[in-house]
Amino acid sequence: MANLLEMALGRDPNLPDSPDAVKEGVDSEGYLTLTYKRWSGGITSSDGSYLQYGVTYRPQASSSLELANWSSSSIVVQSITDTGDGMEEIVVRDTQSKGLPRRFLRLQVVSAQ
Repeated sequence: MANLLEMALGRDPNLPDSPDAVKEGVDSEGYLTLTYKRWSGGITSSDGSYLQYGVTYRPQASSSLELANWSSSSIVVQSITDTGDGMEEIVVRDTQSKGLPRRFLRLQVVSAQ
C-alpha cells in the first residue's frame, strides 16, 4: 500500500498490509457498500468528498473500469462510527448498484499538496 494511503487509513506503514483496510460488501437491500476508516474532524464538501490533514477522501462508483466513468454522484453515506482513536469508520453505498449487471466501487485518496 502506498504511504499516502497508509496514512489516510490510519495504518502503520511499517507493518504488513491488511486485507481489511477497505472492505467491500452488499447491504441488506442488495446495494454495494464500501467500508473504510478516515481521520475524524475534517470537512465534507458539497460533492461528497472529505478533507482532513491535507488528504481528500472520495468514494466513487462506476459501471466500467474506465477512468473517465468514476463518479461520486450515486454514493451516499450509510453510517459514520467514531472508533475512539481519532478516526471514524465510514460505510457508503452505491444507490444504483441494485439490479445492475456490473457495478464497481473504489475509494480515491488524493494529497492536497
